Amino acid sequence: MNKQNPTNYSLKKFDLFSSLLAIVNDAASNSEINRIIAEYLLRNFHKLHQLTIYDVAEECFVSRSSIHRFLKQIGFDQFNSLEQYVDETLQHYKAYLEYTNHDNFAVYIKKAIDDMMEDISQAADTPPIEELVHMLHDYHNIYILIADTSSSAAYHFQEELLAINKFIYVFTSSKINLDALAKLTKDDLLIVCSITGNYAFAVTEDLKDISATKVLITLNHTEKMQGHYDKIIFMGNQSYITNHIYCGNRTVYTKYGLLFFFDIIYNKYVHAFAEEKLFNTK
Repeated sequence: MNKQNPTNYSLKKFDLFSSLLAIVNDAASNSEINRIIAEYLLRNFHKLHQLTIYDVAEECFVSRSSIHRFLKQIGFDQFNSLEQYVDETLQHYKAYLEYTNHDNFAVYIKKAIDDMMEDISQAADTPPIEELVHMLHDYHNIYILIADTSSSAAYHFQEELLAINKFIYVFTSSKINLDALAKLTKDDLLIVCSITGNYAFAVTEDLKDISATKVLITLNHTEKMQGHYDKIIFMGNQSYITNHIYCGNRTVYTKYGLLFFFDIIYNKYVHAFAEEKLFNTK
């Protein structure tokens, strides 16, 4: 198990792999130089320990100052700082492979998903979930903070809510508005999604001075999170109990759990606050 000092992580510096991919994938928002550097680092990730800033500058035909500006954009002060995150990212690679390394995978994954859905369904009919639904209705400004690897669920939820005229913001680890977060007050709702607790641990220091009402959605039952949030909602009975960042955990919960959880929340929201408006044809 890989133990990292949580202070090495931050809102902008959580998952190096995802940060680099975000630059490559978002061609409209990034310069060609940044895309070239990001793609080179991704293609040579396995040997990043052996590379120097001079190697990257020569191979990418860019200046060292361009690389320094690029590093600052993704939250790093110097090139050597990247190395401490390589092993953690390689754990993600390993987790992806282990996730599919099962005989009769289709049968295995179907059972795992069925068990997960039953677990989350049971947790859905509890007072904390009902309270979350009402908080989503009552707060005007709502922000979901989530790691890039889980962000698709939050974006789907954002679009679904917009269909019933409820607008929320989604911030990810690679697309974070630090100025906006700093201006939040107790009248704003900040929902942090971190199924295993990895992301919650990573952003603890960044969020400690944020004044918003904070809610954590997780499966991690560690007591260390208790003092950092106004409310912690456990999205199922499956339990992770860790007190540090452990990256590389890949399960049906981390891949599909939030999608199903947010579908349930959306259903409850519609029936509580939007059903009559949407479906009353009289």
